[in-house]
Order: sequence, then C-alpha cells, then structure tokens
Amino acid sequence: MVEMKRCWLSYIVASLAVSLVAAPAAAQWTPGGVRLCQSGCSGDLPRVIADGAGGAFVAWRGNSPTTGTDVYLQRITASGVIAPGWPLEGLPVALLTDSQEAIDLVGDGQGGALIVWRDFRNSGSGGTSLDIYAQRIRSDGSIAPGWPLNGAPVSRGPGYQDLPLIAPDGAGGAFIAWDDERDYVTLRQDVYAQHLTASGTVVAGWPANGIPVCTEPAGQFP
Repeated sequence: MVEMKRCWLSYIVASLAVSLVAAPAAAQWTPGGVRLCQSGCSGDLPRVIADGAGGAFVAWRGNSPTTGTDVYLQRITASGVIAPGWPLEGLPVALLTDSQEAIDLVGDGQGGALIVWRDFRNSGSGGTSLDIYAQRIRSDGSIAPGWPLNGAPVSRGPGYQDLPLIAPDGAGGAFIAWDDERDYVTLRQDVYAQHLTASGTVVAGWPANGIPVCTEPAGQFP
C-alpha cells in the first residue's frame, strides 16, 4: 500500500509534466514519474500547480510514524529533479502530532506557493474543534518572513471549519474560504472567508476567525 501511494504521487506529477513545462524540459523527466520523496515516506491527495519557471509545486498529505498525518510540499524543476535546497523527502509544512489534511494550493504571484489545510491541533481529547491554517513558502523552500513555523491561523472558531479553498490576493497574501460549522447548535453549515497579508497576519479590519459570507438556513459550501 505504501509503495502504491508513492507511485500515485509520481504518476500524477509525470502526467502533468507536458502542461507544466516546456517541451525540451519535459523530455528530461524520468519515465514513470518523478519521485517526490526519496525513501520511506508515503502520502496521498496531492495538489499540483506550476511554479512559474517551467516546474511545479506539489503538496500532499503525508503519513509519519511519529507525528501522524502531516502536510508536505515539494518543488520539481523544469528538468524533472527536486529543486536545489528543497528536502529530498519533501518540505514539512506542518509537522505536529495532530493531523493536518484537506489541502489546497496556489502560487503566491512572486515565485512561491500558498497552501491551506484543515488542522486538528486544537481539537483536544474530545475532538470538538477543527481549524484552518495556511502557510507561504518561497521558491527556495524557506518560509516567507512573518509566517509561523507550522502555519498561520486562518480561523480557530468554535466547532468545525473544513474544506478550505485559497486564492492569491495579488500582493503576496491570500483570500481563503471554507465550510464553517461554528453554529453547531443548529448543525448549520455556512461559508466564511479570511484575508491574510503577505506576512501571514490577518488584514486589518477582518475578524480573527473570518467573516460570514453566507449564513442562510440549511447548508452552504465553498
């Protein structure tokens, strides 16, 4: 099963090579796909975007024997190799003992990537809280200035926040929307949004846990 997951990630990168890279570079990619992590790692649910230089950023949900389910990111060059300075096993975007998953990924407009996920770090033993976090990674694999090591909080409201989607704001920051169940008394699902700056802080005037986009009766999803 582990080997099948590794291959899945590799094949997806290979299948997108033609659309992500120029033809001369695509010819240099390894037949069967590029391995995103070089040894005993496994993962699934990958997301792939172009890096703006002929290569790609790939994010996935990885499985660690010590920390459980985590978020990883890798950059592949136009030549089909791991970009210089990037870890051979993938960059751990959030490496905590509680699970991180449900990933979305976009370019930051400045050669890097913005990634968002749902996070169980504040759930406690009862599992009553599911939050949204995001991270900005520069093209060299470093965390953008101002962004916390394990991601910036997008929403830590009560109840469950899930299914996040992210879009660049054109200035290095991001708009993020998600399915929100903070009104858990009525079990209503609403759409909330947040705006983060290029340095990973909430834009002035936006509430710490996001603004309601739609709170009509019944359920709404982003």
